[in-house]
Amino acid sequence: MPIEKSEFDSGVVLSELEKSAVSFLEKNRNNAFTMLEIMDGINLQTNFGDLWKAIESGIIIFGMPTILNSLVAKGKIKTNIIKGTLYYMAK
Repeated sequence: MPIEKSEFDSGVVLSELEKSAVSFLEKNRNNAFTMLEIMDGINLQTNFGDLWKAIESGIIIFGMPTILNSLVAKGKIKTNIIKGTLYYMAK
């Protein structure tokens, strides 16, 4: 679906997955979560039971860090490393 030039230039258009992650973190703003906890919190299920589901699950798992780091770069969420574990939290 096309977007307008102003929306493109703003660079802050969020995908449904990004919106879900931000919403989950905002609803739970007194806690920080790992990537896998966020995936569980927004009901992103992984399934390695058959080949195509495994491929789809792999794409989600490998893409999620990019999505979360993009939200950090956009100023939508914040991150911190605690005892060697990367956590994300609402701003």
